[in-house]
Amino acid sequence: MDILSLEKLNEMLKDLMPDESNSIIVDSASSIRRHEYCFINAYAQRMEHHSEVIAVALTKELEEQMSEALQAQNDKEPYVRMDGEFLEKMKAAPSISTKGLFSRIGLKMNEFINGGRYVDHHHILLNEEDGKLAKNQPIYAVKAESKQCNCLVCKGTGKVGHENKSGYLMHEQCPECKGSGRVGLLTCFETTVTEKQATITRCLDKEVNNLDIKTVMSHKVDVETRKRMLTRYNGIEKINYDREIEPYLDIIHDKIGEDNAIEEIHYQIIPCYSFEYHKVLSGETYTGVVIDPLEKPEIILDLDGIGSKLFSGMRDSIKGINRLLGNIAKSNTFKDSEDLRRTTRLLIAVAVADGKVTEDEKLTMTQTIRGIDHFTTNEKEALVKLLNKESSDFLTDDDYKFHSADNAKETLKKMQDLAIADGDFDNKEREIIEKLRLTV
Repeated sequence: MDILSLEKLNEMLKDLMPDESNSIIVDSASSIRRHEYCFINAYAQRMEHHSEVIAVALTKELEEQMSEALQAQNDKEPYVRMDGEFLEKMKAAPSISTKGLFSRIGLKMNEFINGGRYVDHHHILLNEEDGKLAKNQPIYAVKAESKQCNCLVCKGTGKVGHENKSGYLMHEQCPECKGSGRVGLLTCFETTVTEKQATITRCLDKEVNNLDIKTVMSHKVDVETRKRMLTRYNGIEKINYDREIEPYLDIIHDKIGEDNAIEEIHYQIIPCYSFEYHKVLSGETYTGVVIDPLEKPEIILDLDGIGSKLFSGMRDSIKGINRLLGNIAKSNTFKDSEDLRRTTRLLIAVAVADGKVTEDEKLTMTQTIRGIDHFTTNEKEALVKLLNKESSDFLTDDDYKFHSADNAKETLKKMQDLAIADGDFDNKEREIIEKLRLTV
């Protein structure tokens, strides 16, 4: 099991969070811990075999057909596949009581407890469709529970006798076998195919405290492809679970059941690495995590607090301003340093308008402003001082007088994006934006 090295972690911090990496120090004394989150999509088909007992009076013709049906396969086979036309004839024949012939109550109770009767799938052939069990399945008779015999009421004579009012013994047609003297008992079972599917997310080791499972699951692949890992029907016994999925089998079977005919499973292991770090300014220790470092790396800091993706606890508005200032500094559109300064001042004004900029946010914005090469050292420091303002009253009319109309329009758009980034469009922010809008 691979563990993320301290060197690699620091490299990732610099790549994904260049501003934040300068203000934190990963605790080298604490171990980097690996946590494996597994996403599972499991599908199963299950067979249940339910019995039906057909007990009827037999005509000579029907008795011959029943004999032929039960001998359709060799004597070693415990079950025989029934023809639909023959079954219809059996069901259409006069029914009789099974008392003395068969204990229907015992069969019902056994199947109720076990969810159907036990059938050895090596001795039946079920219908398939697209590599799976089809919905419609044949009916099989159980040879050991099917028989033909003399009627228990008339002892095979076809007649029963009783005394009339005068004391004479009278004979009439047996009401049970309808005078045939023979009865038949056919125990059949039909296979019902059911399907079940479940999605599961588990971390078998200790989970990362305060890490939202939805964040981890955002790293799963878009296309899920299930793999056949169990086949158990029509005499086939194939079990080939991947080694990585074996620790999760009890959990999977809790969801999709056991004794399945088919199991198809898609799974994805998403590794996460938790670590401790110190903030340079305060010296306080916090917890961070790296999610899926090899495929789609994501870093979340301050899990002990509210946490933040990629930007170390910054409010959405401050995240926005840092991205915007960085993009402006690199853009050829803003070669005019005066327009760049106006844009920066206006964006800072929108950010501080509600008076909620924290010390950490100021530190991050300071690092961003000092990284803009278009400004002189004095210009950078003047802009940094604006971060300590509690309102946007430092703005002057000159801040709205852009040399380039395109620069003004781009700034207006960025200000609007920034103002709504935290979900709260403050009136003071609105006033700043409206004033620039009137000049465009």
